[in-house]
Amino acid sequence: MTSLLFKDISYKKLQLAVFQQAVDVTQLSIFQEQKSYFSEQAVHVHAGIIGTSHFVQLQFEDGSFFSEMFACNTLDESKVQSLCILPMEQLNKPVQVHHSSINYHFTQKKLRYTESRNDITHWSQQAQQEADIFLQHHFEPTAPNTPSSRTLLSIQSTQSGILIETVHEYQEENAIILTESMINNG
Repeated sequence: MTSLLFKDISYKKLQLAVFQQAVDVTQLSIFQEQKSYFSEQAVHVHAGIIGTSHFVQLQFEDGSFFSEMFACNTLDESKVQSLCILPMEQLNKPVQVHHSSINYHFTQKKLRYTESRNDITHWSQQAQQEADIFLQHHFEPTAPNTPSSRTLLSIQSTQSGILIETVHEYQEENAIILTESMINNG
C-alpha cells in the first residue's frame, strides 16, 4: 500500500497519479467520501474529495487494485509503484494507460471560472441525478462577498466502463479544471 501526503496550492501544481495498487488514504484529509459496489463491473469503488483534489480507488473481484489521484502534491516517484505520474503542464493531451487487463483514458481542460461557474452548477444538478456516486465540497470564500470554490466528483458505471468526471474550482485564480476518465477491462 502506498502512502502519500497531499497539499492544495494552485491548479498549476496538480498532478495525475495512476497506480495499480491500493493507496493508503487514512493519512489524507478527506472532506467527503463514499464506498459502493458496481455489480455491472464487479468492482468495489472508494472515492473521496481531498481538498480541491480527488481520489478514486477500484478493487476488482480478483483482489487487484487500480487507483487515480488528481491532487497538488509532491510525490517521490522512487517510493511509489505508479503507472504514471504527470504534472499539470504535461496534461495538455489525453493520457492513455494500458496495463494488464485495464484500459485507462484521462483528459482535462481548463475553463475560466468567471465564464463557466453557472454551466458547472447546471452540470452538477444533472450529474447528481445520473451518477452512482456523487460528491461535492464547498470551500469557504477567501474574501467577504465572493463565491466559494467547489470540488465535484461524479462516478458512473456505464456499458463502456467506469466514467469519472470531476470539477476542481480555483476561483482565486479564475480557473476551473474539468477531468474525465474512463476505465474498462481491455
